Amino acid sequence: MDIIAKTYCGKIRGLKVTGKVLRFTGIPYAKPPVGALRFKAPVDHEPWTEIKDATEFGPTSIQPYDEWEGASKGPQSEDCLSLNIWTQGIDDNKRRPVMVWIHGGGFFTGGTTDPLYDGTFFAERGDVVLVSIQYRLGALGWLYLDELGGKEFHCSKNNGLLDQVAALKWVKNNITNFGGDPDNITIFGESVGGSSVSALMVTPAAKGLFNKVIAQSGTFHHSRTQKKRGPHYRKVFMAACGVDDLNGLMNLSEEQIRSATYEITEEATFMADRMFMPTFDGDVLPDDPYNYIAEGNTSDILLMHGSTKEEYHYWLYYYEEIMRNTPREAMMGLYKDVFQLSDDQIDELYQCLTKYYPHKSESDKYIDIATWGHFRSSHARLSAAQSQHSPTWEYLFEWSSPVDPEKGSCHAIELPFVFYNKENEIFGENPPITLIEQVQNAWISFARNGDPNHSDLPVWPRYNMEYKPKMVFNVNPRVENDPDGVLRNKWEEVMG
Repeated sequence: MDIIAKTYCGKIRGLKVTGKVLRFTGIPYAKPPVGALRFKAPVDHEPWTEIKDATEFGPTSIQPYDEWEGASKGPQSEDCLSLNIWTQGIDDNKRRPVMVWIHGGGFFTGGTTDPLYDGTFFAERGDVVLVSIQYRLGALGWLYLDELGGKEFHCSKNNGLLDQVAALKWVKNNITNFGGDPDNITIFGESVGGSSVSALMVTPAAKGLFNKVIAQSGTFHHSRTQKKRGPHYRKVFMAACGVDDLNGLMNLSEEQIRSATYEITEEATFMADRMFMPTFDGDVLPDDPYNYIAEGNTSDILLMHGSTKEEYHYWLYYYEEIMRNTPREAMMGLYKDVFQLSDDQIDELYQCLTKYYPHKSESDKYIDIATWGHFRSSHARLSAAQSQHSPTWEYLFEWSSPVDPEKGSCHAIELPFVFYNKENEIFGENPPITLIEQVQNAWISFARNGDPNHSDLPVWPRYNMEYKPKMVFNVNPRVENDPDGVLRNKWEEVMG
């Protein structure tokens, strides 16, 4: 059955995917960023006259194949700026809460075509309008071209973020036609999707486009200062492409971009996630995001955020041999370049972890240093800054999969819970249905009411600096004041 909806640019055709839920996919929100628009800020899409088909997902941005990133296995194109919508109604005068999902993938892989991000259950169970967006990845979204391209290309290092802003503007202007409330928009994302929604909090161009944020396992740890890494990684990328000027970059084929991205990220191992990311340049983004928040500039935004207990165990999927056999040496680039730790500081953190976790293996403790450096400490900083000005809730995801217990409560393990994906392989034969419902209901409640509390959870208090309470998600969710506070205190002591 054809379902026709209106947008400001023209009509689109969607479909009914369940008895209640309508779906529209591959909706363009900006002009294709190809040809002369490569490396440029997004431009509004032109109107169309015929009914545009919106029954198939649009292609993802150009990226290398990744066994663990479902979206990397499907169609890819430089023409990737599209979004998808799940809703229970169109033009029905209802004002449903809107949730906009921003995917992860290290800013160089990922996409909305991954079945993990199916929005059906958000729409069906919570009667929310679920939107997922695609944005430019890798060099196309984050290459630092200031010295090469001049003013015309000064946004190139943040084009992926500006794509997200363009998508949010589209949602703000069109979502009423899809049964959504343009004054009740929550943005949420995981990993660099969490970093993206955190960055959008402090992006002046995004002001007023949303009022609630859920940052899952990602804040400002995936960002860089204006001149620290951008020029270096531009040179690395250009060398892999075999070009030495802007004209060479503008004439690269999609396959050349994909191949070069694969080459440099494979060689970089743990540092791959540092190559492409937002730049805090004092223009698109403020120079210091934590200070910007601490000054009260985001007091109009409600925040829910958190991390998993053992985030960095996820990278065992990629680098298990070196992480288990030579963990300190393998992750030294992270410790030194990213966390800026000295050898003595690494030793100090390791000794603290040894006292706190006497039964953990040597490799697990070194992996935990990366977990704290990348994720848990940055979420603590975000709570400290935002909770002074606006209601903030923090969680710690502790559940681990019985199918692969070695990975523990690793990065991204909460995603099947959030999207109510009961069939996901991590659950094995007995999915924890009650916990799955408790988690998604908290996300829905926050989007609907601005508060994650609901009747099936213990009372989840707002974050405060005296007790630092967190909701710990496991088979029996509980509230804990400052869980692993000894480690948090040690990290803050070491980092000053």
